Amino acid sequence: TLSLTIKKIKEASPDSRIIFIGPVPEWNANLVKIISNYLSEFKKTPPLYMTYGLNSEISEWDSYFSNNVPKMGIEYISAYKALCNESGCLTRVGNGPDFITAVDWGHLTKPGSDFLFNKIGNKIIK
Repeated sequence: TLSLTIKKIKEASPDSRIIFIGPVPEWNANLVKIISNYLSEFKKTPPLYMTYGLNSEISEWDSYFSNNVPKMGIEYISAYKALCNESGCLTRVGNGPDFITAVDWGHLTKPGSDFLFNKIGNKIIK
């Protein structure tokens, strides 16, 4: 279980600062395919932040971790909240395929990773 894993890490390294970084947004298919489907269906460029093709369960997991991880005595940083807003989750950081934020269900591209680090890096490196 997560609590047992955290307990063992604390025992092995009692003076360490432990940070749990939550899940990134997940798309129901490859983000390039989702963007292509959006273009075909709506005949326009998808917005930077959108819910089209987004796996909504990840938001629930993020809320669960956000509520429970700090109770285990460690820090929680929400990658989901860093990459999403009320309009949905970030699809790209620029124009063109080189700027999409994710390659598949849970892996960010370099531009997506850079964006995330710029949002949360100051919480990690103190």
